[in-house]
Amino acid sequence: MLHPVRSVSCSALLLFAVTSSVRSNAQSATNDVHIPVQPRGIELATALPEPRVPVIRAKADLVTVPVSITDSLNRPIIGLDENNFQLFENKKAQQIKKFSSEDAPFSVGILLDASGSMANKLDRAREAVRQFCEASNPADEFFLIAFL
Repeated sequence: MLHPVRSVSCSALLLFAVTSSVRSNAQSATNDVHIPVQPRGIELATALPEPRVPVIRAKADLVTVPVSITDSLNRPIIGLDENNFQLFENKKAQQIKKFSSEDAPFSVGILLDASGSMANKLDRAREAVRQFCEASNPADEFFLIAFL
């Protein structure tokens, strides 16, 4: 149903009617969440009733919690097992149902200071970046930003 519109040309009214009908036809019957959007510059003369947005509720029986442990010199500590960890949710201890020490792939950004203050350290910094990338999981992704 179209509602009266103030100060809008016929083409804008037609556009609003077309986009409104497209939105309503695009919704499925599966309680998907749809956020209604009112086009800018169109002022409705009468207030439309607020649509009811379904609430999403989910229950998770298993949640992945990736961790990396390093020492005070930022070196990785390896060889830890499930008994070395405790997991809490809202200060309540949770049972660890599955423990794995796999090398999961990750994405990392590297910022490299290539300014004049690094002139005598730049070769060492480049070598550190090279070694870090070579020691990584083949599925890891990297990007490098050098700044002057």
